[in-house]
Amino acid sequence: MAVQVIIVDNDPLVGGLTLELLNDAGYSARLITESLLAQDVIRGEQPALVVLDILMPGVDGLTLLHRLKSDPATA
Repeated sequence: MAVQVIIVDNDPLVGGLTLELLNDAGYSARLITESLLAQDVIRGEQPALVVLDILMPGVDGLTLLHRLKSDPATA
């Protein structure tokens, strides 16, 4: 089974390219473009790796990172 990766990026070009590169490398990658939805999806799917864009509308990548690290389900 491929390693699951979630990419959180509001830019469809950058996020799509990252998604394509990871999938081509054999990972099972998923792109989330809405930062406000990302924490719930990550909590539910428990990926091995999360790739975050830093500058996003809604919740920026650093804030999302702190939320994920402080949540026992995703720490």
